[in-house]
Amino acid sequence: MTTASWDTWVEINPITARQLGVANNDLATITGDGGEITAIVYLYHGIRLDAVAVPVGQGHDALGRWAGQRGANVLSILAPQVDDASGQLAWLDTRVQVTRAEGQRVLPALESNLGVERFRQQSL
Repeated sequence: MTTASWDTWVEINPITARQLGVANNDLATITGDGGEITAIVYLYHGIRLDAVAVPVGQGHDALGRWAGQRGANVLSILAPQVDDASGQLAWLDTRVQVTRAEGQRVLPALESNLGVERFRQQSL
């Protein structure tokens, strides 16, 4: 869980991030069947090495002064697969490619990892 808001981020395991050459606040391009989006990298130890997570809820093209042009529309890159039993989108069926994009953007979040990261580095 994160307190991040007001933008779109991609949660990546730190080991996977190191292999991809990305770090916190780097921009990453996530390419799926429907297209691609750009998101801020958020290192998260709780995600599998072979997965990434992008929260849904941003990606507004309109909606006025405060919500317009904010974030990326995650639904635009989902695989068009539908679960046969329910008829709903098969959320976990999308395979993506993650690459480093140019630039950085600070993820608006209230929490700090400094204490956690220092402890983890000392214990390695």
